[in-house]
Amino acid sequence: MKENLIDIILPPGGALAHGQVALAHEAAFNAAFLSEGLTGYAVGFPGTADLEAELAMLAPAVTVADLFEYRVESSAEAFLTETDDSDVRAVGAEFKTVRVSGSKVTAALKHKGLTKRLDVRQIAADPLAKEKAVASLKARLLRAEIYRAAAMLYAATDALPKTWATGDGDTDPDSDVLEAIAAQIATAGVPPNRVVYSTGAWIKRVKGLRMMDTAGGFANAGFGEQQLADFLGVDKVMRSRSARTVSAAGAKAGVVGANRVYIFNAQDQIGPEDPSNIKRFVKGAFEVYEQQVSAATVDITVAHLSLVSVTSTLGIAVIDAA
Repeated sequence: MKENLIDIILPPGGALAHGQVALAHEAAFNAAFLSEGLTGYAVGFPGTADLEAELAMLAPAVTVADLFEYRVESSAEAFLTETDDSDVRAVGAEFKTVRVSGSKVTAALKHKGLTKRLDVRQIAADPLAKEKAVASLKARLLRAEIYRAAAMLYAATDALPKTWATGDGDTDPDSDVLEAIAAQIATAGVPPNRVVYSTGAWIKRVKGLRMMDTAGGFANAGFGEQQLADFLGVDKVMRSRSARTVSAAGAKAGVVGANRVYIFNAQDQIGPEDPSNIKRFVKGAFEVYEQQVSAATVDITVAHLSLVSVTSTLGIAVIDAA
């Protein structure tokens, strides 16, 4: 995932024409241009529910202020267990004090947004032109966040190359993931509880299982996401279905990578100091700004405040499937 994120969102070019999408500039965020109606539409729009669920799976949201602190975990301290009765208080003594390690990081949320320019004739011809612009911009921003999260998880560890769909029937994709989970528990002491498959990796998994030509292989090949989660002993499994355009010819590639499996620990309802591997710090929801640029054009900007960060590399594993 070495592509430039800016190139994915906006190929370099000249002035913004109607119908084009651009990275939003500071002037577009003037509070005078905030549209409460379109903001409400962006927040409640159901068409991005799948993208929002995928983003929440990869990087659960934590609400913070513009400037905030979070803890970077350097050990498996959050999963330690007393084995020597040190949690037992003697008469007249104090309870054992647990010291929290790791370092505190001061960070600031990043203001992210995209703008689409509409022609007034386009708006007059389609009463929902503004809402459609909001929906498409919000989806693009969500895909950008998913891309960031997956890229950070991939960069946090050395990917494990595995061959699943060779046709020789000697591979067991689900056992490979089980072993990767067990290895993280043994070496890092952190139990991964989420597994995300790119579409390509899921397809290779199914092919590899069917090529095993065994009852177990055929049974596992038919597993849905929750059945596979139960088999792997994790809380959640998700198959990524998001795609993005990566060339002018319209070729598509998965936002989370072509054939990758991400294995990590993350929790819902988290805070700045819990031991999740990755978090998406946020403030508020998506906002929409509407600005009359000229007598003939209107700019629609969708923006949000967030920062995606890997807060602990312990327990992260990535499989590159072939």
